[in-house]
Amino acid sequence: MGDSAQRPRSSLLYVEDDADIAALTVEVLEDMYDVEHASDGETALRFALSRRYDVMVVDRRLPGMDGVDFIRALRRAFRADGGQKVSGARRESRGTGYVVKLEGVTCRSESP
Repeated sequence: MGDSAQRPRSSLLYVEDDADIAALTVEVLEDMYDVEHASDGETALRFALSRRYDVMVVDRRLPGMDGVDFIRALRRAFRADGGQKVSGARRESRGTGYVVKLEGVTCRSESP
């Protein structure tokens, strides 16, 4: 007995400046998520402040505002308006990225 009503898909903000990697990744992610892509930290921050995302996948090395600065700016913005909380970033054991939790949802900032 299946339920004919479809559950809304989770929203995902994908931040990647390499156009080829982004195109392939977005194509795969779109099967599971409502994906929005930003190619730099400033655009990503604008998107993140205008819409709630269930998941954010953020490249660490971005032109202009890098992934870590994006997360810091997002935290500051959410704290300033009393909105959604972004919990602390921590280094992964591989030393290549950060894991951040947004209201219990894991968000990654990772460099290649």
